[in-house]
Parts: sequence; structure tokens; C-alpha cells
Amino acid sequence: MTPANNAAGVPSGWQVASLGEIEALGFVKLGRGKIISKRDVADNPGDYPIYSSAGQNNGEFARYGSFDFDEELITWSIDGGGRTFYRKKHRFSVTNVGGWLRILNDEVFGYKYLHFALTYLHSNVIFDWSRKAHPSVIRLVYDSIPIPPVVEQEQIVEILEEQFSHLDAAAASIAAVRRKADQFRRSLLNTAFAGGLSRGGARGMSPVLPSGWSFLPLGSCGAWFGGGTPSKSNKKFWTNGTIPWLSPKDMGPSVIVETQDKITDEAVKGSPTALVASNSVAVVVRSGILERRLPVALVPFVTTLNQDMKALEVRGDLLPKWVLYALQAFNNEVLSECRKAGTTVASIEFPRLRDFEIPVAPLDEQAEIVRILEEQFSHQTAILAIADEVEHRLSALRRSLLHAAFTGELTKEWREKNNG
Repeated sequence: MTPANNAAGVPSGWQVASLGEIEALGFVKLGRGKIISKRDVADNPGDYPIYSSAGQNNGEFARYGSFDFDEELITWSIDGGGRTFYRKKHRFSVTNVGGWLRILNDEVFGYKYLHFALTYLHSNVIFDWSRKAHPSVIRLVYDSIPIPPVVEQEQIVEILEEQFSHLDAAAASIAAVRRKADQFRRSLLNTAFAGGLSRGGARGMSPVLPSGWSFLPLGSCGAWFGGGTPSKSNKKFWTNGTIPWLSPKDMGPSVIVETQDKITDEAVKGSPTALVASNSVAVVVRSGILERRLPVALVPFVTTLNQDMKALEVRGDLLPKWVLYALQAFNNEVLSECRKAGTTVASIEFPRLRDFEIPVAPLDEQAEIVRILEEQFSHQTAILAIADEVEHRLSALRRSLLHAAFTGELTKEWREKNNG
């Protein structure tokens, strides 16, 4: 390990070492989890958590009937970006897309300190699907771990945990705001398409529609188009392309601003994809995301589609946004009625989608209800923009605290008091 006076930005009395050096000295041990499939979980149900590369739920993949560890550990995501997790002592397992780190000498490190240190170093590293955080990689990548005396490590952990508890509380409040905003949006959409915003007044969730309304199959709402993927090996199809090519990865906002990929005129002529008119409503019909929701969006420009998409050119007596909001309102119903069974990748049975009926109001009433919806949605958007800004500031505060901790600033006064 390197003494502090040989390492820039580290206080005197600290040391610096790479994760590989620390392991070679016998202070820690790195390992990788074992393969645990969904079939294994189904065959051996239980309450012990399995941690993997999952980005949500504290990295938990599933619950299991057996366990591989019953100790305090650090785990990290190999396939999911390299994020580390502190695991207090309990019974759990780790899959092969996750790694584990065991401290062998507690006179050098504490688990919480090392977790915070690796989190700090991880903020400056990019791991992705092509550069996975395998043990062999992180041994070299984490090349400058600051190592203060254990008693100072304990002070750093105490301060960080106190400050992070306040940031966590603020983050939880922001998450609650987002949930309420989403609930409001879903409630408003349900009200709108049950006739609650119509001139006839609220109807609750009654199947009886307001006067002048009717149910219309999506197949009768306009012309449907599919797509295809131009050959990736043909550079003439992709190089300097200017025609938007919509795929599931673009399907985040309700109104598409642009597509990540663009193709050429040659690609349109030489592949199954076709031009779709502006203001069409695009729907994902094959993607893992269909396990959770039906991505749908309005495309305000001429586009092409990949093979996992369908688009509806809405007929003239319907507003495209009426169809868009109807599909959002009946998102769960479409999934339950139209999803294919027994497919490896979640998919929509397109004939069933065409048969799915949505409520349709007269054109002038569609316009008024869409206006009311968008007026209310604008308030929601403003609230979510504030939430985004607060989250950005919370993230910046976390980074600032970690930087102060591992450059010695966070415990400078404590160090001067105890060493003076």
C-alpha cells in the first residue's frame, strides 16, 4: 500500500491501495455468485433473498428456499453497472451476475467504510454491457482506495450515515410525490374515458356511455402499419440517414421528440419497414417491458418502425391524442386481454389489439376533453420538473459528501483535534 504523502489529495496518516493489492495482501476476498434460474426459484420457494444485477429493490432478484451466505458482506452488480451494496448479516444468496466481497482483516477495513469508498470510486467509472464489472476488472479499476486508520473510518461512516439519512428522507418524499402524480394522471384518464369529463357529467366507471358516445374497435380507428429492421450490414441503409426509425428504446414520453436511429431512403426501399404519416399513434407489440406496461406514444413526424412496433394512422373523425390517451387509460386492460401466452419475450397478439374497443366521443367533445386533460397534465409536468431538480441536487449533495469524506475534509476537524 502507498503512504498518504505519495498520494495526491489524501491526508497524512492515510494509505492508498488498489482493490487487487488489498486482496493480494489477504485483507479481502472477492468472489462471484452462482447461477440461480427462475426455474430453480420456482422449484425451491422460500423467504431468503437472492441478490443479482437488479437495479431496483436493493438489488434483490427473488426469494429462495436456501441460502449461500449468513454473514456481513459487500455485494456488487456485475452486469448491471457495478453498483455496490452493503449487506448486513443475514441469510442470502448471490447470482452469477453479482459479485461478493468479504473482509478478512477488520483491523484494516470496516464493511460500511469500504462500501462507501467503493461507491465513491464507482461514481467516476462507467460499466456497461460491453465492460462488465467482473472481479478481474474491478481489481484494476478501483486503483486508489483511500485507507485512513480504522478509528477515523468509523467517524467517516457515522457522519455519512447521519447525512445520508436526511437525503434518503428527502428522496423518499420526492418518490411519494411521483407516485401521487402518477395516481392523479391515471385517475384523471379513467374519469375522462368513463364519461366523467363529458358534457353529460360524471358516470363513474359505468359501462353506459354519455349520449353520443360509442365503442369503436382499434382496428376501425384508422390504418395500422408494421415495421422492420433494415440490414445492419448494409451501410447504405444507415450511414447519414435522415428518416426517423422508431424502436421500443425510444418509447418513453407520451409524445416522441426524436428517434435514436435514422435510416436512408435506400433502407425504406430495400427493407420491410415503411413510412408512417405524422401524428400516428405508435405501440410496442414485442418487448420485455410489456410485462409491466404497454408503451404508447404520439409521433408528430413522419417515421418508420422496427419490427417490434405497430403504428395507427388515425382516421379523420378521431383525434390522434384521443386514441393515445384512451390507450393509456386502458393500459392494463389491453395487456390482460391482448398479451400472448407462452412467448419467450412478452408480446401483444395483434388481432386482439385490433379488436380491443375504446370509447369514442363526438369530435368536438374529444377536443374539449383532450384540452382539459392536457391542462391538468401541464400542472403535473411542472411538479415533476421540480422533483427532477430536487433529485439532481440531492445527487450532487451525495457526491459532494463522498468527495469530502475520501479526501479527508469531512473529518478534518476531528483529525486535528485527535492528533493535535
